[in-house]
Amino acid sequence: MGVTILTLVLWVGLLQYRSTTLAEQYVPPAILGEAPEFAFTERSGRPFDSGMLDGRVWVADFIFTHCAGPCPIMTATMARLQSEIKDLPDVRLISISVDPERDTPEVLAKYADRFGADPDRWLFLTGDMALTRKIAVDCFKVGSIEDPILHSDRFILVDRAGKI
Repeated sequence: MGVTILTLVLWVGLLQYRSTTLAEQYVPPAILGEAPEFAFTERSGRPFDSGMLDGRVWVADFIFTHCAGPCPIMTATMARLQSEIKDLPDVRLISISVDPERDTPEVLAKYADRFGADPDRWLFLTGDMALTRKIAVDCFKVGSIEDPILHSDRFILVDRAGKI
């Protein structure tokens, strides 16, 4: 009986230690800057601007549809994320093409369909390459995209206040 009580006390103590330790160790993610303003065309052909994301949490990535490297993997990851956040109506997923010459709204629509992208939650954007480069490199700090092959394989998280 003494061993059982001791085991129970140790177990409860360990649970309390773990919960306080995890809470004490939590460090919020670093703020890397402000989300940029931008205007692109969505796969539907409708204009889309960053103001439409105000007050929402969003995750962005930079892809191109004919990529044989990380883009299909990143897009599949976004598809899984879309499934996992289905109960969070204010969260948006944003995929921005780094090859606007080839990635027309029609091409992006077919690509999005391949991954089951919900058009209300997961947006595929294309537009001016100079703006794409500026927001990727200068604002989101995801590296050089002078050549689509050199685009980033990172995801960007933006909070409700527009902080990266």
